[in-house]
Amino acid sequence: SASLETMIGLLFIILGSQMCVSVNLDSEGKHIRIRSMVQPVLDHYSAIFNSSLSFGYADSLGRVSLISNSPHGKPITEDTVIPLGSIAKSWIMAWILKKAEAGELHLKDLASKLVDPTMKRLNGTTIADLWGEDVAAILTVDDLVSMRSGFQDYNDTYWSAWNIDHPGMDILPFDYLHRVDKKLACPVGTCAWYSSINYMLLGFALVELEGLDRWDDLDQLGVLSPEDRNRYGHTSFAGKGPCSKTPHMAHQFLAKIFMINPKTEYRLYEDIIDDSCLNGWTCGNIISTGGDAAQFFYDLLLDKRIINDTTPMIDHFEKIQNPWCPVCYYSRGLIRIIYPFFPVDPSVPAEDLYLTGHPGIDWGSSAPVCGANLKHGFTFCLAFTAAAGMNCSLPNVNRNEGMTIGSSCYAYDAVMKAVGGPRINCTYAMPPVPLEGPKAECQWKRGRSGVQGFSLRDEIRQLLQQS
Repeated sequence: SASLETMIGLLFIILGSQMCVSVNLDSEGKHIRIRSMVQPVLDHYSAIFNSSLSFGYADSLGRVSLISNSPHGKPITEDTVIPLGSIAKSWIMAWILKKAEAGELHLKDLASKLVDPTMKRLNGTTIADLWGEDVAAILTVDDLVSMRSGFQDYNDTYWSAWNIDHPGMDILPFDYLHRVDKKLACPVGTCAWYSSINYMLLGFALVELEGLDRWDDLDQLGVLSPEDRNRYGHTSFAGKGPCSKTPHMAHQFLAKIFMINPKTEYRLYEDIIDDSCLNGWTCGNIISTGGDAAQFFYDLLLDKRIINDTTPMIDHFEKIQNPWCPVCYYSRGLIRIIYPFFPVDPSVPAEDLYLTGHPGIDWGSSAPVCGANLKHGFTFCLAFTAAAGMNCSLPNVNRNEGMTIGSSCYAYDAVMKAVGGPRINCTYAMPPVPLEGPKAECQWKRGRSGVQGFSLRDEIRQLLQQS
């Protein structure tokens, strides 16, 4: 786009007679180039999509953290934290593998050995009670870590509607476990099937290993050494209660959409900062920044300072069978998503652009592109204060759906340009929607009504009558 063509880059001239000096200068200038090339991209897309962005990059030289603010609403700062959903799974995986390295567990241990004591004590429940004796007899810790249990995922449609009708209330881990469909998607250990239930159960295993009384006593920063905790000053893990109790919490916006007529939508964007941030507990309760998230994946996968042997994390990516992600491959606690990010130079292998990490999406925020480029030795993460764009002035309101992947692609391309990597064709990263299309009437609402049993349709009908 025109804005990308006008990005300012720094010019570094390498003279053959001063090669060593030039390389050092180039290394020192890399982060300056990243800042100068990525910031205009963030500003461009935060303005287009009316969402604030938190960007992170890390390599052997350190990290780069940037922000860009929506033209409207309360601005974020570099201290502002955002719920990042399933990125929490990679932290739990790292802790499980660290304990395996220390000999506190074996990945081939039966999951029931570690999970059942806590579940039985707190809820009178075991894996056999929920899924049957045959499952409990063969399900291993590794099956949970690798998403090979065959367990169905929780019903996001149901729980999203429940959350809308019960503002400010927590959905507890046992609520998810008891309501999830117990029919296996595939027999245990025979396929990769993404389910957050696996990581809730691993949370109970860690409660047992840590000798804790309650599930919500688990300190999920426990995977870090005491000296490494200082590297993550903007990362925490939510317990029970509203997001707003976390200092520097971002305002996040949940979209409620209702068709007024075939050509016009009504969109209510509700600030859910006072809703629960628990988000499935150990499967999705991380609160962080783009910078801290990038630092984590660098420390985990490239610097190897969290666990010594990263091979078990990246040695067996397997295509997940869930129909919603035909381009997702899961290993232990990590995903590779084959995004529509294509090298401009067709001779460059597509694998050179792969990011190994984990996306995170919450009901009012997201970081769908977050991980390590293992070939080029850096990590990238871009977080948003919404799950989709919120610009109701677009000639086709459906273009908002392209915010997260499209913006991430162009920011990733700017990073590649700054580090001298292969350039990316982001044409296909935005959804193929016409420039002209449905329009939207929109309203932003701070806070929630707090009225249980008051349905979404009733709320929108009332707001329409008032407007």
